[in-house]
Amino acid sequence: MKSYLFSCVLLFLFVQQNVAQTLTGRVVDENNLPIEYANIMLLSIPDSAYCNGCVSDANGLFVFQLKEKRKYLLKASSIGYTTSFRECEIGNIGDIILSPDAVLLSETIVTATRQIHKLKNGSLVTDVANSPLKNESQVMDMLKKIPRITVSQGKLEVFGVGAPIVYINNRKVNRDEEIAMLDPKNIKEIELITNPGAKYDAEGKAVLKIVTQNREEGWNMKLDLAFTQSRQLSNREEVAVDYKGKRLSISGFYAFDNSRAKTKQMFQNSVHAKDELWKYDNTLNTLFDSKQHDYIFNADYAFNEKHTIGVQYSGSRAERNSNADEWQLVANNSAPYKEVMSLSNYQVPYNSNHLNTYYSGKLSEQFGLELNMDYVNSNTTQKQNVTESAIGEDVRNIIIKSKTENEVYGAKLELNYNLGRGGTLFVGGEFSCVSINGSLANKQLVVPNTEFDNTENKFAGYIMYTLSLGQCSLDAGLRYEGVKSDIKDIIEPARTVNKRYNDWFPNVSLSLPIGKVQSAFSYSVRTTRPAFELLNSKTYYSNQFQMQVGNPELVPQQIQKVQMDFNYRIFNLGVAYKHIRDYISSVLYSQGNVIINSWKNYNKYDAFSANFSMNKTVGCWNTMLAGSVTVPFFKIDYMDEKYSNNTPQFYIQSVNYILLPKGFQLSGDFFYTNGGSSGIYDAKPFYALNLGVQKSFFNEKLKISLQGNDILGTQVYKYKAAIGNVDYYQREDQDQRNVMLKVIYRLNNKKNSYRGKSAVQNEINRL
Repeated sequence: MKSYLFSCVLLFLFVQQNVAQTLTGRVVDENNLPIEYANIMLLSIPDSAYCNGCVSDANGLFVFQLKEKRKYLLKASSIGYTTSFRECEIGNIGDIILSPDAVLLSETIVTATRQIHKLKNGSLVTDVANSPLKNESQVMDMLKKIPRITVSQGKLEVFGVGAPIVYINNRKVNRDEEIAMLDPKNIKEIELITNPGAKYDAEGKAVLKIVTQNREEGWNMKLDLAFTQSRQLSNREEVAVDYKGKRLSISGFYAFDNSRAKTKQMFQNSVHAKDELWKYDNTLNTLFDSKQHDYIFNADYAFNEKHTIGVQYSGSRAERNSNADEWQLVANNSAPYKEVMSLSNYQVPYNSNHLNTYYSGKLSEQFGLELNMDYVNSNTTQKQNVTESAIGEDVRNIIIKSKTENEVYGAKLELNYNLGRGGTLFVGGEFSCVSINGSLANKQLVVPNTEFDNTENKFAGYIMYTLSLGQCSLDAGLRYEGVKSDIKDIIEPARTVNKRYNDWFPNVSLSLPIGKVQSAFSYSVRTTRPAFELLNSKTYYSNQFQMQVGNPELVPQQIQKVQMDFNYRIFNLGVAYKHIRDYISSVLYSQGNVIINSWKNYNKYDAFSANFSMNKTVGCWNTMLAGSVTVPFFKIDYMDEKYSNNTPQFYIQSVNYILLPKGFQLSGDFFYTNGGSSGIYDAKPFYALNLGVQKSFFNEKLKISLQGNDILGTQVYKYKAAIGNVDYYQREDQDQRNVMLKVIYRLNNKKNSYRGKSAVQNEINRL
């Protein structure tokens, strides 16, 4: 660790020494967002003769290598903005703010073919504003058409990495509804970081940053209505209203979601127990019905261009119900043992509230400060009523009630200092406190009664240095996290678990051109802490032969990752290798003839991955082709022997748009995956074909779209596992085949976004 820090210091001193004759700066808009491809010219004083010129990079940065120390007149211009002039000398001149040119924007139409996906400082950046992606009717549909991003059952995932942490204009997202609240037409670009630095929480395996377009003064409203027909009819209504004044900005969002689905599952499991072989064949049909209200209100006030405060409140109220019928045939040594029919009903009310406040200030031209504070509470109650009947046995009626209450509060403070010559230093600290109280009661004692009290306190600090010089950039940082975790079993105090962790997480990344290829190299150490649901001592009842239990003994896993990324014109390629210590994954074992599903820490897990993407526009047709492969190296114990569960996992995706006259757009997407190995499971292949058509009216104020998802009905999930003395197979039809009719109406077209950042989002995700 000392040699790592010493190398970073030497590199910093070397670079600082060798850029002494440079003139640097950054071009930004009124929202402090970088402007790419701005024209920068240096003119002599007093005759305004041309001396030098360049364009700003993806970060808005520009660099001049100059031999003569004297005063210059700098001219900065970009299409859609007013031209700016400034007298300057050698050194860093800070930010140059360009204001929108209202006349030019209203009278000029610029048509060009641009590179939609590109590499920036080791991250994959998608230019939404200049691509057909902006025409999508909802953000989730747009995100799943970005390379490496998938949406599974409404949740974002990065293929081979996991769920990302999402930021909107550098503010950490508190709820998925904040993403749904966005209008794709108002998104400028999306940045995917698959090897984050020290300023991000160590649990973030990937970061997805959404940057919106310039905000204008005024108000706007968006009304959204969607009907989805699968085996059941679902509907969703949204309304978003926001207003931006010179100092005050406010916005509100409300959505009602009435989701219905009918799923079908089939299980074929077996247990090898001494001289007995138990086999289980299950068929499960479930009807889901969920009614959910989501609401968000935020406001921020700018005292001036340097100091802003804000507050955001978000909440949810939901009632989730499911009714299931299950048929189970059990055999012992190939002889019929029992045939069980069961009917079950789940009722799950859910409530949550989240309050965030923030302050963002620029104390000087070089020194900035951000402070965020959060408070979250939520509660869930679940009532499970199961009626089981078998030939020759009395009918069993099982009632299980459980309740969980969560409370989280935390804060984060970050200081940033512009060192000049393209260098910036970040120093920050954060803390969070989590309290979880839960219980489970079952009079029949089919599962044990449980009462637990979990608390976790986390303290973190980090330092990070970034340097940008044209197409070259360097990031180096170090993060410390100390965690105190107490898992108290109130009914059985002997099962109480107390743990302490003190970990360091370094990272370093370098981006530079190699000929015509932009390349990036990075190394980082991250962690994944087990979700709180896995740590409690509850036992979840599936049926009398299958249950799920938590594991309070789980410890966090640590991930070391090396990554290389390359970009050449329309092509992007990335390769990575990761080593995971104390890998967290599922485990299956038996207690008698009952299969137990739980989680454990495996010694290690290694994986190599590679991904590629390309994008091309030919006339009215825009196409994107992307793919990824992950090769795991993981061993499992089965029947007292070890075997490798290392089937490579790959996918290929094709996204196509055809832009037609009079506001028509056709779209077609195809996705295929071989399944492959993930943890103890081995998945079977599946593919999906989606087709859509949309039409805009009244200068794009009204948009109507018709989308067919998984129109061939092939998105069916199949898994198998062989571990310990258990063989497992599951087939899931999650009702993915549907037709969606969506109507969107916009009043005005200006966007306002809350600028605070959640300090406890990872803790919320683990709940």
